[in-house]
Amino acid sequence: MSEATKKGAAAAAPAPLTYKLKTPVSDGGELVTEIDYRRPKGRDMRAWMNGKGGAGDDLLALMVNLAERPASFFDALDGEDFMGFSDVLSDFLKAGRTTSTT
Repeated sequence: MSEATKKGAAAAAPAPLTYKLKTPVSDGGELVTEIDYRRPKGRDMRAWMNGKGGAGDDLLALMVNLAERPASFFDALDGEDFMGFSDVLSDFLKAGRTTSTT
């Protein structure tokens, strides 16, 4: 790969995404008002699709991975924010776990 191609690839990295909390939550003494997260990569989707837990545990694992926050942070979120953030992530999961019809 040429240097110009490498620089172009680095410049094309997607910007972090942000979800604004309706109800801020305290995390380690910090009042958190928004969650910054990244777009999922193939490895994230594969891990989610191969999850062995229940749907809630698998979704939580994806949230933890993408937002780089501990599970306890998401457990402390207001229910509306937990579901709101999961709705945002569901846009990436539309293909989801499907079963063959053949």
